[in-house]
Amino acid sequence: MPTISEDVQETCLQRLMATMKFTEGVPPDLVAQMITKFCVDQLDLLCVRTDAEKLLLLAALNLVECVAYVGAKQ
Repeated sequence: MPTISEDVQETCLQRLMATMKFTEGVPPDLVAQMITKFCVDQLDLLCVRTDAEKLLLLAALNLVECVAYVGAKQ
């Protein structure tokens, strides 16, 4: 498994945040359609009800982004 440095993690977090900011100002129904298109919602995994869930989801998404980023560079 490739090593994920702090620099890679920071780069991926910036990319993730840019993706999230992309939806700012977009009507909620359109955002919901975009999320549904890319995510499986059967298990209610992306339903964020608390700040703790928000931070956990952000960390998980960042880790996925890091693995994809490092894998794409090889």
